[in-house]
Amino acid sequence: ITVEAFERVGYTVKIVFMPWARVLHDTRNGQYDALSGAYDTEENRQHFAFPKPIWTSQVMVAVRSGKEIPYQGLEDLSGYTIGMTRGSELIPRFEAAGAIVEAVSSEEQNMKKLLKDRIDGMVDLKEGFSHLLQTRFTDHIHEVWGRLFEILEIVQEGSDYQDVVVMRKA
Repeated sequence: ITVEAFERVGYTVKIVFMPWARVLHDTRNGQYDALSGAYDTEENRQHFAFPKPIWTSQVMVAVRSGKEIPYQGLEDLSGYTIGMTRGSELIPRFEAAGAIVEAVSSEEQNMKKLLKDRIDGMVDLKEGFSHLLQTRFTDHIHEVWGRLFEILEIVQEGSDYQDVVVMRKA
């Protein structure tokens, strides 16, 4: 949808996948004109123009079944090791709640660590987690739903994640 929309108004679109911290850095510094998937925060508003959201995505924490992490809010993750993507705007909120954050370059790295029981949980978007299972971890997909992982919902406070293209300010 994004590519089609930009091409209809005369832009050529090239999609590049890279670690999130690098995406933010390179787009802020003018190497790229737009990015997708940024949080609408005060800091990001200094660098990017946010359109009205088309939809928002839900952030979740996936934990191994049997971990028994009772969850009602972020503070319940205090003392647990949670894998997150380096550069995520959510890291300070998890750390403030007492979670031990291990930041890596990709969700795929977090999934591997979770499967090997090296972290207690991983943060991802529901859609991203599902896509990761279906494309990179197909050998686990039949085990996953209900037996291997449990999903703890994370309810956003304040600004929501927008899965839209965000343009760099000139």
